[in-house]
Amino acid sequence: MPTDLNTGDDQLANDLLNHLPAFVFRYDYNTKTGHASFPYANSGLGLFTGLSSADIAHDASPFFAKVHKDDLHLVSNSMKESAETMAEWTCEFRLTNASGKAIWVEGTGKPLKKEKGIISGYGLISRSKDKMLALKKSEEKLQSLNELHNLINQFSSLLIQANVNELHQAIDTTLQRLGDYAQVDRVYIFEHDILKDEVNNTFEWCRLGINPEIDNLQGIPFDAVPHWKEKFKANEYVYIPLVSEIADEYHIEKEILEPQGIISLLALPIYYGERFIGFIGFDSVRNKREWSTEHIALLRLAGEIIAGSIYREQFEKEIIEARKIAEEANKAKSEFLANMSHEIRTPMNAILGFSEIMLNTTNDDKSKKYLNTILSSGRTLLSLINDILDLSKIEAGQMEVVEEPTRVNVVFNEIMQIFHARALEKNLDLNVVIDPEFPEVVTLDDVRLRQILFNLVGNAIKFTQQGGITLAARAKPSSIDSRLVDVEIIVKDTGIGIDPTYHDMIFKSFFQIESDNTRKYGGTGLGLSITQKLAQIMGGSIRLESIPGKGSDFIICLKSVEISSHEPIKKSIFDWQADQVLFEKATILIVDDVDFNRELVKSFLSEFNLTIVEAINGKAGIEMAKTHQPDLILMDLRMPEMNGYEATEILAVWPETSKIPVVAFTASSMKHDEDLIRRLFSDYLRKPIGRDELIHCLIKFLPHQIKREDPEINKIPEPDFLSIANQYPQEVLLAFVLEFNKKLNSHLDALKNFMDVELLDEFLVALNALSDKHKINLFEKNISKLRLDAANFDFGSFSTNIALLDQNIRLLSNTINDNNT
Repeated sequence: MPTDLNTGDDQLANDLLNHLPAFVFRYDYNTKTGHASFPYANSGLGLFTGLSSADIAHDASPFFAKVHKDDLHLVSNSMKESAETMAEWTCEFRLTNASGKAIWVEGTGKPLKKEKGIISGYGLISRSKDKMLALKKSEEKLQSLNELHNLINQFSSLLIQANVNELHQAIDTTLQRLGDYAQVDRVYIFEHDILKDEVNNTFEWCRLGINPEIDNLQGIPFDAVPHWKEKFKANEYVYIPLVSEIADEYHIEKEILEPQGIISLLALPIYYGERFIGFIGFDSVRNKREWSTEHIALLRLAGEIIAGSIYREQFEKEIIEARKIAEEANKAKSEFLANMSHEIRTPMNAILGFSEIMLNTTNDDKSKKYLNTILSSGRTLLSLINDILDLSKIEAGQMEVVEEPTRVNVVFNEIMQIFHARALEKNLDLNVVIDPEFPEVVTLDDVRLRQILFNLVGNAIKFTQQGGITLAARAKPSSIDSRLVDVEIIVKDTGIGIDPTYHDMIFKSFFQIESDNTRKYGGTGLGLSITQKLAQIMGGSIRLESIPGKGSDFIICLKSVEISSHEPIKKSIFDWQADQVLFEKATILIVDDVDFNRELVKSFLSEFNLTIVEAINGKAGIEMAKTHQPDLILMDLRMPEMNGYEATEILAVWPETSKIPVVAFTASSMKHDEDLIRRLFSDYLRKPIGRDELIHCLIKFLPHQIKREDPEINKIPEPDFLSIANQYPQEVLLAFVLEFNKKLNSHLDALKNFMDVELLDEFLVALNALSDKHKINLFEKNISKLRLDAANFDFGSFSTNIALLDQNIRLLSNTINDNNT
């Protein structure tokens, strides 16, 4: 094959090209078949890809295999467009180099001739310097913030767990870790004596070779550093990149700092509630040190946590609030908050798991109602925890949309019922208005819809002081297909309203309108941003119509929503399956440091022919696996001494344990955690788990038989409503229908849209009284079912039963009319 540009080129030209820090090539591109080759490639090819010129001389596929999958279409489209127009092509993309690392490059080329459908030309690929520098800087900053998040988590636990005698050492250790992280030479804490208005250096860490200053910095009048005092009292920090360049007006501070050899300094005020405690400082003696605003915010958070520990004996109740300061970290990075989902999901595992066991083992109907309410509310809370805390899935476009048949009126009822108590406290009206032409069942993601409405209705109640909130839905036929509709859902309030200037800005993350009103209401500024992203994930959009002082309308538009002919699937999440699973004799090892997690699994499996052994961490789990040779291991991930990842990697290496399936038993809701789990484990269960979910997982790995029950056995057919009604005289039925239409029909119409519990109770009492008055017994079963729905807050069943009652009333009216004509 040729190794130069063309046969006549001299050796000097080739040498020059091979010394370029770039990939120079000649290419042939077949416009008919899409086949490409590189007849010439200089040595830069190996530098960028690890390939040789021989690898791509006749077929460019090895080169394109090195192009990042997300950028491949950019390169391909650039070459195709160039082939069509015979114009230069250029694009920026990523290549995988010989060490497997993705690097950013810039490619450009020029087609020279076209013969028989073959385009020939030259090109050059070089490093994208600006992109690489920006990417490296971003990655370094992100890594640094993640390290600081983890550090705060670690020393928070250290300080909380330390007893009074260990607290001083724990704070010293914390300062050392902060100093190592911040790459400074001295970290210290000054506490403020409010009576003397002095500051005292009470804690100090110094790097090896740095002279301590703690003994020299006692009883310093706060007025000695007036500018610091002014800033700290205003809850502002002091940041001096170079002490030598301090302005003349700060000469007092300079005279104090220069003798200590300080080059750069950061001092952050420490507050405990509204009380000024002192400040935490970071000195760099050997080198200049710079900090970003994000780092300063998190270092400030670290100081607040340390202050809470110092004063926890005196302020035991306030320390709980001090720990809540960690919520501020979500302004620096959403993943920090997502990690907290592990701490929330762990107790939820016990709440839901043991409630489920009680539901399926108690025979008391009243207890079952209460337990169903606990479980349903817990699942609603959990669904919000799963996705709202994991903002990274939304931002990365990795959140899944699961469409299924949905009754919008049921979703509306459940959302309104959640906020009923809050609305009652503020004396606000809650209304549901659904257009009569709106389809009964549509296909969409009801979980995402609930999240959207949860945010919007919650905001509406927060910012409304009088009047009320209306949740409305309407639909119009789609122009694309008769089986589709365009849906509009409106959340309308009579609250404070929003100035038109901010209508677009309020959907940005962390944005809040700066005014006395909005500061009073608080919040993170994330709700509307999440809501907009969720609407977009569903293929829709959201817009705002608002007048200050009059109220706001948030309108969600969902295009081309399918009208469903299927009933929504009533999910039996908590009631255990009728099918009986019969496991053969087997041993299961549970590795989890939380006692009630292990106890829950044992309770779920108590009726089966299974032997359960336990371990409280990964190290103990490995020894138990070697000793007992279990048929399956349930492995928690976050444990002291050795975590589940490390333990599973060791088990996979040892011959005696390598064949044992290991199922991750995790409380994580992070997308990247899930990807890692799938690669390392045989399967995974996400806490909190249900009994049937656990059994479904076990049957994948353990020998078993399934004994199925026939659902048709003992099924008694329902009697026909009209056949019973026809047993009564026509004049009695007519009198009943006339009085019902006059007194109760409007109540029924209102209840078809919204399950107002008070209105429902009033309606059922009146219907029962009306039935007794006319001595007919037609609606006793309807009344009984609706009362049960209200007691269980079962909005899906309520929607079905109220529609059935409406149908029976209409059947009765139509029969009377037919008989009278």
